[in-house]
This record gives sequence, C-alpha cells and structure tokens, in this order.
Amino acid sequence: MKRILQIADRPGWAIDRLSKPVAEIYDNVDIMYFNIGKGRFLDTGYSEDDEDLKLVIDRLNDYDVIHFHDVRAAESLLKQFDIKARKIATKHTERDDLVNWDIFDDVICTTRYAVDQMEQKKLKAKIHLVTHGIDLKKYKFLFTKPKTDFVGFVGRVVEWKRFELILKSCFDAKKRLVGCGYIEYAEAFHKHSEIQQIRDFDWVNFLPEDSINEFYSYLNLFVCASMPHVEAGPLPVMEAMACGVPVISTPVGWAVDWCEHGKDIWFVPEDRVEVMLSKTIRDVYNRTDIRVRLRNNALRLIQDFSIENYAKNLMKIYEQ
Repeated sequence: MKRILQIADRPGWAIDRLSKPVAEIYDNVDIMYFNIGKGRFLDTGYSEDDEDLKLVIDRLNDYDVIHFHDVRAAESLLKQFDIKARKIATKHTERDDLVNWDIFDDVICTTRYAVDQMEQKKLKAKIHLVTHGIDLKKYKFLFTKPKTDFVGFVGRVVEWKRFELILKSCFDAKKRLVGCGYIEYAEAFHKHSEIQQIRDFDWVNFLPEDSINEFYSYLNLFVCASMPHVEAGPLPVMEAMACGVPVISTPVGWAVDWCEHGKDIWFVPEDRVEVMLSKTIRDVYNRTDIRVRLRNNALRLIQDFSIENYAKNLMKIYEQ
C-alpha cells in the first residue's frame, strides 16, 4: 500500500478541512503543516497546535506520494530539496497563480474553470478535477426555526468577499446581518460606520466547532457576494446548504458548476450585484415558497459532496 503525505498550510483554516479528514479516513495517509505556532494556528477546536505535525524535511522521502495544499510554499520547498516521491498539488483557487506548475506530477483543480485554465497552460503535469466536500455529519439541518430577519455571512473579511456590500444590502433590505469569521481587511469591515454606530448587525470572530451548526440554524438566508474567479468554493456556501439555509450568491466557484438558479440557489448577476443585492435579499426573504424550494433542493444536492466522497476521489488519483 502506498504511503501518502498531505501537507497543508496551517491547522484550523479552510484548507485544513480538506486535508486533515483524508488522513483521518485512511490509515496510509499522514498530515503535516508548513506552519504551526502562535499566529498561524486557528483555535476553534478543529485542529491542535501540535509541533509533532510540523513539516519535517528528513521524513519526506519516506512517502510514495506527497500532496501539497499550498502551492507557493511547495514551490519554495522543491527548489531547495530533491524529493523523490510523486508530487501532487491542489489549486484551491481560480486565480492564475504565478507558480511553476511543471514541478508537480499532477495538479488537482476543484472547479471546471480552473481545469480549463490549467489545460491552456499545456503542462507536463496531469490535470484532475476533484470537487470540494464537507463534513455532512457536522453540517446538517437541525429543523429549528430561524431567528426573525437574520441573514448570514461566514468567512474572512477580505476584499474579494465584499463584506461591506453584504452589510449595506442587508441594512437597506431591513434585515440583520449576522457574521462570523476573521477580519483581515479592516477597511471593508468598518466602511459603513453609520450601521456600526447603531449596532444593527452582529459579528463574532471564529466560533468553536461545536457552535457553528447552531449558528447556521439561526439564519433565514446566507449571502455570498464574492468576486468571480478568485475562490473555488467558498466552503461556507456548501455548509449553509447542508444546514438547510437558502443561499443567495454571485456566480462563483463550486456553485457555478453544480447549482441551478431558482432551484437550489439564487444567483445575482455579477454585473448587477451592486444594485440588485439588497432587493434580492428582501424579495427572496419575503417569499417563503422560494426559500423552501431552495432549501429542499440544496439539501438533496449537497449529499453528493461529502468529505468522504472528496477523500475517495483523491485516493483514486493517489493510486494511479
């Protein structure tokens, strides 16, 4: 049996949720991290700040396959060390990363857009499509009644997620934004000071793992306004669907490949998102029939995107 090593960036963050579970499911798969320690570890209870999991260069040639989840860190590493194992990298974004992809034997993409992007480069590496998965035992519909007027956002506050647009749109729609995540771009977070002054929204930094399902259950709607061709997920869209929360989103990442407007998601056109988002939130919120349809169809759709299916698809590539 081949020995597999997954190397992720840092414990507890989004990509850890796509690497750590594979090592938990398969006995022949181990995990290490490029970065461990204060300032790099996200303490939500998902992962441990365990120095024993820090990348050890001398152990790399003990493995038959090494799967890198941080391509820039991998590129730097492979410039310095001769690693005999088969080298696989996942492109966890739709951005055109300036990376020497030919240092890898295989490149895994998580959206069809990313596959097309990489195939145009005429690489030596073999290109694969493996769609993200989530833990459907953790993220599930609780059959509880949401809080009145609550609309949700989960994720980092960064420029491409347009948190400030979601906040203003919810305010204009007379709905209360409830956000959870990490403030990386303070200017966006504080842009609408008039809303902050009257505290007409709620924000918590990353919640403990055992609270996040309950958090989703409070929401009537989940809103994603991410810019196109940046994210390959985002994972919170999938999590919200699994928790029975109807999703409004710009056409991004995973949703473009697998979702259908009006059936399991409500898309807001990218070229109209600035003017349409507030009205869309208000209109979808006020139509119980639409929200129920989106919820029920998304709950069926998301069953195909378990973390177990994701891990199984990775293992097929490892075994080639």
